[in-house]
Formats: sequence, structure tokens, C-alpha cells
Amino acid sequence: MREIPPVFFVLLVFFSSSLTVVLSEVRSCSMQRLTMVGGFENTNRALSGSILTQHRVKSVRECTVRCLSTAGCVSFNYESAPVGLAGGFRSCELNNSTVWTAGLYRLVHRERFVYYEKVEDGGAIFVKPDCGAVPNVTNASTNVTDSTYVTSVTYKCSNGFDVQGSDTIYCQPDGTWETPPTCLISQNSRCGNSPVVDKATSSRDTSTDTVTYTCEPGYRINGTNPISCMINDVWEPAPSCEERGFPVAISITNKDVVHPSLGKDEGSWMTDTALDNGMVYITEKSHNPGKVIEYTSANFPYTNLPREIDVECDGTTHVIRDGYLFCGQHNNLNIMKYRLTDGQALTTGDLPSDAGVHDVYPYTCASHTDIDVAADEHGLWVVYANTSNNIVVSRLDPETLDISDTRVISDHAKTNTAETFIIDGVLFAINSSPTNYVSYVYDLFRGSGKTLTSTDLPLASGSLSADTTWDSFTMVDYNPRDGKLYVYSEGKAIRYDVTLTF
Repeated sequence: MREIPPVFFVLLVFFSSSLTVVLSEVRSCSMQRLTMVGGFENTNRALSGSILTQHRVKSVRECTVRCLSTAGCVSFNYESAPVGLAGGFRSCELNNSTVWTAGLYRLVHRERFVYYEKVEDGGAIFVKPDCGAVPNVTNASTNVTDSTYVTSVTYKCSNGFDVQGSDTIYCQPDGTWETPPTCLISQNSRCGNSPVVDKATSSRDTSTDTVTYTCEPGYRINGTNPISCMINDVWEPAPSCEERGFPVAISITNKDVVHPSLGKDEGSWMTDTALDNGMVYITEKSHNPGKVIEYTSANFPYTNLPREIDVECDGTTHVIRDGYLFCGQHNNLNIMKYRLTDGQALTTGDLPSDAGVHDVYPYTCASHTDIDVAADEHGLWVVYANTSNNIVVSRLDPETLDISDTRVISDHAKTNTAETFIIDGVLFAINSSPTNYVSYVYDLFRGSGKTLTSTDLPLASGSLSADTTWDSFTMVDYNPRDGKLYVYSEGKAIRYDVTLTF
């Protein structure tokens, strides 16, 4: 370390005691604290700049004032010893740019000039970094009108909002801003507590003073959502939650034949209903298929070799969620859960003793479809039948396989149903013959159902009115992850867009 002349420390002390006052006279942004750092490394570095003007000064304070008052000045070179100048004057060279070796700067004061020792002649360079535009804070104003070479900014939150964090931030030596504060709605908000809406939960955005409502399943929003605290300090009128009723239309469009011939007329095809992992899974028969075939691409089976996973499932009505297969066990009342990475059976859950299994109460689309595991936006469900041939639907816990919230549908027989699928808590039962329309719907949250005619909710309509998919299929399932309807029809893997109108 090269010894620094005593005169330099004298200058630093003088700089520390007087720079705050001078800067406050030149700039509207006041100095808050002055920190001097000594003992700089005596390391060569690249310094260059375009010289604006050169001056003779007697202090670093005077050179600083000249830079701050000179348009375009972003740095200045200051000679810490009066080399070659008479009368105690130092050289003050104002620059409009600077280049330095990263990591060798030292913070000199809170106005964010950065000090560099100039090795060859004992002088110094002071640089003011440019942090660019000041960060925007929602619901706040600043004391800045021109952000060019601004070194600090103070925020003021709007009425009804409180500042969280420091209200003043500084431009750092590396050219980045300190983390700005946030303005959160005051505990004593202008509008007070938000309105309560029956059958709804609410979430409040404190940065915008708005409230968003979410209706309970089976209900839908009627009115403005979200609502805002208005300028007269009252809330906008709150919406209400009304029963959504039954779907009045189902739109099945954009037929996508993902694979035209899987080789087996009876089977199923699936993708994960929660994870977008690109995997495709198929089964090739309904009576104890014995295995699930996994492909790593939607271009199956052209582009990759399959992996076979041994399972004990009956039917074609299975579901995959979060990397696990859920199915009804072959010739048993159990519901099985398989981890697809290694095929291990992790959990089994029992259905009631009066549930039909192994072709007692199957769908008419395929044999051994007594137990149907389905997924929608609210989780997993299991559809089966009791000894009265009533359709029974229960929630299925994906961890324990326990069932709950059971609904018994007494006015529609399972064996008169070709298949079912569930969208947003509504069960759709496809007619047994002909199989081209939904003959029954049931709201699983409200516990009510409705019998339909062939013209109410046709599956083939519009541009797809002549679609023959619905003449023969062995699987129909909804995937809540992509919002599509998956169908296995005569060896074809088909996918549709589906939209409901209530």
C-alpha cells in the first residue's frame, strides 16, 4: 500500500464537513449523510473521458460545485496536490463520461459520487453514476421531475396509503437503484372495510384499493367484479353470487385427431390433469388391461419407444394427476393409486360394499367400467353405482383415497349411460343410444339434476354436426389442465375444445 500524503486526509476532512452545504445550494436534492473512506488500493485502472472544461480550484468542494453546475458533467478529475500550479491551486478537469475498472470504486458520500485514486500523479477522479429512470411505485408521487443523473428520490404515498420501507432511495455506485418502497392501503382506509357478499370470499389488493370476489362452487358473479374505493370515499356497489343453473349449451369444437390408429378398438388415452409434462398414456382394452403404456411425446408412437407400467385396473375410465394413476382395481371394490415413475401401488381406498364392480353396473360404451375416476377444476371424483343402479358420485382425496360429499342420483340409471364426464362440478351423462347427446346433467355442489332431450346438449353440432366420433367410443374424459375433452373412438385418440354456457 502506497503511503497517502497527509494533505490528502486534510482535504477529505474539509470535504466531509462542507460538501453537504454546497451541494444543497446547487441541487434541490439535499445531502443526508457524508461518508469518507480512506486507505484505497493503489491499483492501476483504466480511466478515460471526454473533457468538457478545465479549471484551477483550491478544494475538492469547489471542483464538485463546478461539476454539478455544468451541463453534461458526470465526473471530474481532481489533483489532491498542487502539482505545477502556483498559489495552492489544484487542477479540476470536468468530463462528460468515464470508464473505469469494475470493482475498484469507493463510496464517498450519499450523493453517490464515487472516488477513484489516480495512481500516476496522486490525484483522484469523482464519478456520478447514472441509474436511469427512477423506479415507479404504484399510488405514489416523487420529488423528481428530470431523472437524468438523479442520485436520490423521495416517494410520497397517496392519501389512504402508507409507505412500507424507506421513502428515500439512492442511486448505487454500480448504476442500480436501491429497492423502492411500496404504498399499501392504510389500516384506516378511506372506504373502510369492504362489503361482504353472501356465498363469496374476497381478496383485497392494497396497492390499488380494490376488492375481488370469488363465488362458492355452484354460483357465479352477477355485477361488477372487482370493485374499487371511489374518490368520494365509498365502495362501488358490490356484486352478488347467484345460482348458476344448468348449462344451456355445450360447444365442442376444434377436433384434433392426435393419433388416427392405435391398433385397438377398445381402450383409453390420457395426459396428466395437473402437470404439463408432455407425457401421453394409453390402455389397450377394458377388461384388466394389465398395463399403462407411457410415451414421452404427443407424437406417439412415431417418435419414441414406449414404457410399460404394470397395473391392476379395470375398464377405460382412469385418470392421471400429479404423476399418479388413479383407477378402479380389477375385480375389486378398491380404488388404486400408482406412482408412474416406478409403477408402485401406494394407496388403496375402499368403495361402499353396495358398489357394483367387474361388469355389474358398467357404462354401455365399454365393459368393466363400473368405477370411473374423473378430474375437474375442483379435484378428483369417483363415479360408480349402488345396488339400485343409481349413479353415485363422491369426492376422492388424492392422498388418502377417502371419499366424501357423496351424491346419489336416483333419477338416472348408470347402465342407461354410455359415459360421464365432469366439468366445474357438473356431471354430464351421455345417452346410451344414440350416444351423440347429453341426456342428463347434475350439479354436484347444489345437489340437483335435470333430464335433457337430444336437442338440448348435442355433442355433435355446428361444423362438427356430422362428426362420427360419438357413434362409437370407449372413453370420454375432461382434462381441467388444458380445458379439453379427450375421447377414445375406434382406436383413435381425439381431443376437442369444450365450452359451457349457463
